[in-house]
Amino acid sequence: MDDLDLAIYQTAHDYPGGVPALAKRLGGCNAGTLQNKVDPAMQGHRLNIYEARAIMLATGDHRILKALADDLGYVLIPVGDRQGTSDVDLLTAYAQLDKERGDVGQQLREALEDGRLTHEEVRRVRREAREEIEALQELLARLEAIAED
Repeated sequence: MDDLDLAIYQTAHDYPGGVPALAKRLGGCNAGTLQNKVDPAMQGHRLNIYEARAIMLATGDHRILKALADDLGYVLIPVGDRQGTSDVDLLTAYAQLDKERGDVGQQLREALEDGRLTHEEVRRVRREAREEIEALQELLARLEAIAED
Protein backbone atom coordinates (compact mmCIF):
# COMPACT_ATOMS: atom_id res chain seq x y z
CA MET A 1 0.00 0.00 0.00
CA ASP A 2 1.55 3.33 -0.99
CA ASP A 3 1.09 6.63 0.87
CA LEU A 4 -1.76 7.78 -1.38
CA ASP A 5 -3.68 4.54 -0.92
CA LEU A 6 -3.14 4.77 2.83
CA ALA A 7 -4.24 8.42 2.95
CA ILE A 8 -7.44 7.67 1.03
CA TYR A 9 -8.23 4.65 3.19
CA GLN A 10 -7.53 6.42 6.49
CA THR A 11 -9.39 9.59 5.54
CA ALA A 12 -12.54 7.63 4.77
CA HIS A 13 -12.31 5.22 7.69
CA ASP A 14 -11.28 7.80 10.29
CA TYR A 15 -14.35 9.92 9.54
CA PRO A 16 -16.76 9.66 12.50
CA GLY A 17 -19.10 6.83 11.58
CA GLY A 18 -16.70 5.56 8.93
CA VAL A 19 -17.43 5.09 5.25
CA PRO A 20 -21.23 4.82 5.62
CA ALA A 21 -21.41 8.17 7.41
CA LEU A 22 -19.04 9.76 4.89
CA ALA A 23 -21.13 8.46 1.99
CA LYS A 24 -24.19 10.05 3.55
CA ARG A 25 -22.31 13.32 4.09
CA LEU A 26 -21.29 13.32 0.42
CA GLY A 27 -24.91 13.50 -0.63
CA GLY A 28 -25.98 9.94 -0.22
CA CYS A 29 -23.60 8.22 -2.60
CA ASN A 30 -23.67 4.44 -2.32
CA ALA A 31 -21.67 3.40 0.74
CA GLY A 32 -20.63 0.10 -0.87
CA THR A 33 -19.30 1.88 -3.94
CA LEU A 34 -17.39 4.36 -1.77
CA GLN A 35 -16.04 1.48 0.33
CA ASN A 36 -14.69 -0.14 -2.83
CA LYS A 37 -13.15 3.12 -4.06
CA VAL A 38 -11.24 3.71 -0.82
CA ASP A 39 -10.07 0.09 -0.51
CA PRO A 40 -6.54 -0.26 -1.94
CA ALA A 41 -7.19 -3.95 -2.65
CA MET A 42 -9.95 -3.04 -5.12
CA GLN A 43 -7.72 -2.18 -8.09
CA GLY A 44 -10.65 -1.63 -10.47
CA HIS A 45 -12.28 0.98 -8.25
CA ARG A 46 -10.59 4.34 -7.71
CA LEU A 47 -11.65 7.77 -6.59
CA ASN A 48 -11.57 10.43 -9.24
CA ILE A 49 -10.07 13.81 -8.43
CA TYR A 50 -13.47 15.42 -7.88
CA GLU A 51 -14.49 12.72 -5.42
CA ALA A 52 -11.20 13.13 -3.57
CA ARG A 53 -11.79 16.88 -3.35
CA ALA A 54 -15.34 16.33 -2.07
CA ILE A 55 -14.03 13.94 0.60
CA MET A 56 -11.38 16.42 1.74
CA LEU A 57 -13.93 19.23 1.90
CA ALA A 58 -16.43 17.08 3.79
CA THR A 59 -13.92 15.71 6.29
CA GLY A 60 -11.49 18.61 6.67
CA ASP A 61 -8.80 15.92 6.40
CA HIS A 62 -6.08 16.75 3.87
CA ARG A 63 -3.96 13.59 4.01
CA ILE A 64 -4.89 12.83 0.40
CA LEU A 65 -3.62 16.22 -0.71
CA LYS A 66 -0.42 15.78 1.31
CA ALA A 67 0.19 12.35 -0.24
CA LEU A 68 -0.29 13.80 -3.73
CA ALA A 69 2.07 16.67 -2.95
CA ASP A 70 4.69 14.25 -1.65
CA ASP A 71 4.38 12.06 -4.74
CA LEU A 72 4.77 15.05 -7.03
CA GLY A 73 7.59 16.75 -5.12
CA TYR A 74 5.64 19.64 -3.60
CA VAL A 75 5.40 21.04 -0.09
CA LEU A 76 2.02 22.17 1.18
CA ILE A 77 1.81 25.45 3.01
CA PRO A 78 -1.67 25.93 4.45
CA VAL A 79 -2.92 29.48 4.35
CA GLY A 80 -5.33 30.86 6.83
CA ASP A 81 -5.98 33.52 9.37
CA ARG A 82 -3.43 33.39 12.13
CA GLN A 83 -4.52 36.66 13.71
CA GLY A 84 -4.80 36.36 17.43
CA THR A 85 -1.70 34.19 17.61
CA SER A 86 -0.79 33.80 21.27
CA ASP A 87 2.50 33.09 22.99
CA VAL A 88 1.31 29.50 23.42
CA ASP A 89 0.62 29.27 19.67
CA LEU A 90 4.16 30.47 18.95
CA LEU A 91 5.68 28.06 21.43
CA THR A 92 3.61 25.21 20.01
CA ALA A 93 4.69 26.07 16.44
CA TYR A 94 8.33 26.24 17.54
CA ALA A 95 8.07 22.93 19.40
CA GLN A 96 6.52 21.33 16.30
CA LEU A 97 9.40 22.62 14.17
CA ASP A 98 11.89 21.19 16.66
CA LYS A 99 10.08 17.84 16.62
CA GLU A 100 10.13 17.75 12.80
CA ARG A 101 13.85 18.54 12.74
CA GLY A 102 14.39 15.60 15.06
CA ASP A 103 12.29 13.36 12.82
CA VAL A 104 14.47 14.27 9.82
CA GLY A 105 17.60 13.46 11.80
CA GLN A 106 16.14 10.18 13.01
CA GLN A 107 15.16 9.05 9.50
CA LEU A 108 18.53 10.09 8.12
CA ARG A 109 20.38 8.24 10.87
CA GLU A 110 18.33 5.10 10.29
CA ALA A 111 18.82 5.37 6.53
CA LEU A 112 22.60 5.61 6.80
CA GLU A 113 23.02 3.17 9.69
CA ASP A 114 23.76 0.09 7.59
CA GLY A 115 26.00 1.91 5.08
CA ARG A 116 23.48 1.31 2.30
CA LEU A 117 20.88 3.85 1.13
CA THR A 118 17.69 2.70 -0.57
CA HIS A 119 15.14 4.72 -2.52
CA GLU A 120 12.56 3.91 0.17
CA GLU A 121 14.86 5.38 2.84
CA VAL A 122 15.31 8.53 0.77
CA ARG A 123 11.51 8.74 0.37
CA ARG A 124 11.10 8.60 4.17
CA VAL A 125 13.76 11.29 4.73
CA ARG A 126 12.13 13.45 2.03
CA ARG A 127 8.69 13.10 3.66
CA GLU A 128 10.09 14.16 7.04
CA ALA A 129 11.98 17.06 5.44
CA ARG A 130 8.75 18.32 3.85
CA GLU A 131 7.07 18.18 7.24
CA GLU A 132 9.93 20.23 8.68
CA ILE A 133 9.52 22.84 5.92
CA GLU A 134 5.78 23.01 6.58
CA ALA A 135 6.41 23.47 10.32
CA LEU A 136 8.91 26.26 9.63
CA GLN A 137 6.41 28.01 7.35
CA GLU A 138 3.74 27.71 10.05
CA LEU A 139 6.04 29.36 12.59
CA LEU A 140 6.90 32.14 10.15
CA ALA A 141 3.22 32.74 9.34
CA ARG A 142 2.43 33.03 13.05
CA LEU A 143 5.30 35.50 13.56
CA GLU A 144 4.08 37.53 10.59
CA ALA A 145 0.57 37.60 12.06
CA ILE A 146 1.75 39.33 15.23
CA ALA A 147 4.37 41.62 13.68
CA GLU A 148 3.83 45.32 14.08
CA ASP A 149 4.87 48.10 11.72
